[in-house]
Amino acid sequence: MSQQKQSGFTDIVPYPQGMLKFILRAPMAFHQLGLGWMMRSVRLMALTTRGRKSQKPRHVILEYRRHGSKLYAISGWGAKPHWVQNLVADPAVTVQIGQQDLAANATIVQDTAEALRALYMFQRTGPVYEAIIANMSNADTESLDLRRLKLVAGEFTVVRFDLT
Repeated sequence: MSQQKQSGFTDIVPYPQGMLKFILRAPMAFHQLGLGWMMRSVRLMALTTRGRKSQKPRHVILEYRRHGSKLYAISGWGAKPHWVQNLVADPAVTVQIGQQDLAANATIVQDTAEALRALYMFQRTGPVYEAIIANMSNADTESLDLRRLKLVAGEFTVVRFDLT
């Protein structure tokens, strides 16, 4: 992701701290209460990684999109989040969708065409993603069509989960 837009996005939505961190972690409370099935309709999954330093299980709730047997997630803060750093150190992860636990191998997507496909899956699900993608890249919301999306696809940290 370009440094210019990365800092611009973090000015709009800073890396989670305080109340924002609490709000973004709220779905984890639902998951821990056994209400993970409620997240299925909004395409949220619980990701379990192994801490790169502690080696302890670490959990986060992520929005995902499915393409065949692959799941995709986008890191809104590049490689900075601990979950991204953890899966780079150990790509063997577990994802839970509803009540189903699935083993997966995580990979940071390097192929621009694959990143484009993942971004398009997010963008076409609602206008909010058009604004989010535009704010996180060099795009503008008025012309974020597939051609323009292709130009900014390489600016994102897209993670692929290959189910095993």
